[in-house]
Amino acid sequence: MGREILDWGIKLLAWMCILKPKKRIWQLFVEWVYCTIISMIVSMFGSLVIFIINGNESIKFDMIYWRLTGLLVVLFIYWIFENREKPNTIQDYMLLSLLYIEEYERNRKNLEKLKTIMFWETVHFILLFVGILWWSISFVKILKIDSIDIMALIFGVDLCAAYVIFVYGKFSEEVRTQRKTLLRGVISFVWLVVVCIRIHQYWKDTTQVGLEDMIILLFSVIFTIPTICGWLENVPSKIIDPYRKNVNDRKKELLKECLVKKEKSFLSIKKIHNQIQTIEINIVYKWKSGEKKKVIKFTVYIVGVIGGICGIIASVMYISNQATIGLNKCFGYFGNLYNHLNSSMQDKINKGLTIVFLAIMLVLFSSNIPNICKGEKTKIQKLKDLLVNILMMIAIGWLILTVVNAYG
Repeated sequence: MGREILDWGIKLLAWMCILKPKKRIWQLFVEWVYCTIISMIVSMFGSLVIFIINGNESIKFDMIYWRLTGLLVVLFIYWIFENREKPNTIQDYMLLSLLYIEEYERNRKNLEKLKTIMFWETVHFILLFVGILWWSISFVKILKIDSIDIMALIFGVDLCAAYVIFVYGKFSEEVRTQRKTLLRGVISFVWLVVVCIRIHQYWKDTTQVGLEDMIILLFSVIFTIPTICGWLENVPSKIIDPYRKNVNDRKKELLKECLVKKEKSFLSIKKIHNQIQTIEINIVYKWKSGEKKKVIKFTVYIVGVIGGICGIIASVMYISNQATIGLNKCFGYFGNLYNHLNSSMQDKINKGLTIVFLAIMLVLFSSNIPNICKGEKTKIQKLKDLLVNILMMIAIGWLILTVVNAYG
């Protein structure tokens, strides 16, 4: 399903690139429409994040959403205006983004391998840090030091020591760079989580986090973000460069294919237009030459065909409308019937429907096991998929038992 949506989006954007207006003013208008749509989608996720961080249920979600959408639209308009002389448009960048995603999907094995390496490297660092921390704590206990400040200092020093040993303990420069990038990314993520938690605490209770602390936090954000960007400046190029040539070739091939289809479509439309003009000329000629009955019969035939098609469409719309009304009445009847039942019977119905749904899910996961075993994936990937499938079956079975026990 996801693959089909991706292919559909790529084809749609390719056609949008081909059919973009020739005049720059209309191009800017179309870009503004696209940016508005993108802003509305992005604002939905941004508003959810802000709403969760704020934690105040009295705040209206729609006000946050529309204010954020308006801000993004204004920023996009500014960006479009500032780059109005460049030939590339927003749909070109969107097409490139989807093509990179498609390329990553095709090279899923390499990504799985990279994720496995990142996972084990992270585990390696955590074990190294825990080992150093355990030794430091045991050594401090020998010295009979129980100060919390000393423990916090030891934690920070051990973290730095684990970083130095983990990164510089390897002679390979490539591995060093990979480990630096990994740890910097993890540190940046943890720092961002801490900042969000502190902002949430300030919004929820201003007495818990003082205004001075909040201002210092914001200044640290302002000065820390450039550092993080400097840390991770090579990450986009490392992600994009291996696939750049394939993506550009794929884009050229896709645009060429759409251009050929566009020319064929224009030729077909022109041919139909010429045929219509020929029919009009023949009708006028026959009318003037005295063959009025044939012209009237032909006109009645055309009107009858169009009327028949309209009648079929109207009948289908009427039937579907009546079917919708019938289904609504049916659901309303069963809903009223359910509401008039006692609570014990309602609990039994809820239990039965829940168990049936979970049983169907259990059967689906069970039937997926042969497909996993017959797949063309590697043995390790098959074992991973099989393990996930079995864990899901165990979770569903546990839910079924929980439902049975909950309802007695």
